[in-house]
Amino acid sequence: TYLWSDCPLSSTKLNKLIKIWYYITLVTLVILGIKFALPIMLPFILAAIVAAILKSPINRLEKRITIKRSIISFCLVTLVLLVLISFIGLIFYSIYDWLSDTLEYLPELLPTLTGFTESITHSFAILGESMPKSVQNMIMQLPNRAIEGATDWITDALSGFAKGLPDSFITVFITILSSYLITRDYNKLSNFVEKTVSANIYNNILKTKQIVSTKIIGIIKSYSIITLLTFLQLYVGFMILNVKHATAIAAITALVDLLPILGVGVVLVPWAFVQLLLGNISQCVGLLILYAIITVIHNIITPKIVANQIKLDSLTVLATMYVGYSFVGFWGLIFSPLIAAVIRDLIMYEKTEPN
Repeated sequence: TYLWSDCPLSSTKLNKLIKIWYYITLVTLVILGIKFALPIMLPFILAAIVAAILKSPINRLEKRITIKRSIISFCLVTLVLLVLISFIGLIFYSIYDWLSDTLEYLPELLPTLTGFTESITHSFAILGESMPKSVQNMIMQLPNRAIEGATDWITDALSGFAKGLPDSFITVFITILSSYLITRDYNKLSNFVEKTVSANIYNNILKTKQIVSTKIIGIIKSYSIITLLTFLQLYVGFMILNVKHATAIAAITALVDLLPILGVGVVLVPWAFVQLLLGNISQCVGLLILYAIITVIHNIITPKIVANQIKLDSLTVLATMYVGYSFVGFWGLIFSPLIAAVIRDLIMYEKTEPN
């Protein structure tokens, strides 16, 4: 008699294959979701995170004082918003204060920059004397093309920023409104989900939510630690170099470092170039050394800190960050370790709770 267990694909093997395809499909959907759906769903995701953070304080206040949940939610969401606005305002004020001091050196910098440009043009002219006319003309046009390219880049950047402002305001408005609505109706939404789905599915949803919340907190902690360490390195370096407004500039540069496409180099390298034009060779070299030290330390500690917070080994974090950045870009770099940790914990949970 031919039994199913004698088939090359027995039920055990088939279940394993189904699980493998399930996780492959899950990862694929997550990657596609981050790449295409995240920009659209980001306001609601941020609102859900805010609601999850404020849930416990709102529940405690609702039990202790006789005020409607809607009023408590509105007050706490407003408080969070005011804190964020104050923080952003402080950053912009520090930037304005720094730029005001920097512009004082502009009259001194312009003649130096003009002389530097003329020197480069003269060097190109000498270099091209022994070359054909077409090559000479091309070499002579290089400085002008470089200036035109830089001007076009700045113009395009400002234009893109201006065009993106309306969308940014709409996104912020939707995020604020969604934060209030989800925070106010958090318990109603939870009860609705509990009544709509089966007990088993609801327990899985709760477990998934717990895992995701834990990992998000771990990601926030890890990048907060990295930003704090970067700030301390910058602050110590600026104090050694006798930089004015060291605290404000270090804080702003540390926040810029969160953006992998930019990093501290977008601040320190141009700054070092300006100091070179001004003739401050020691400060130019100091800024470049500081940039090199921070870059090396950052590349060493980032995978380890993220790995410790989300309970993944450093190699896995490094690999997932690289894959996420390759497929999705900035958001993939940030969220890929989180996704890997969540999937790992869900697999472990499924093994311990097969039902």
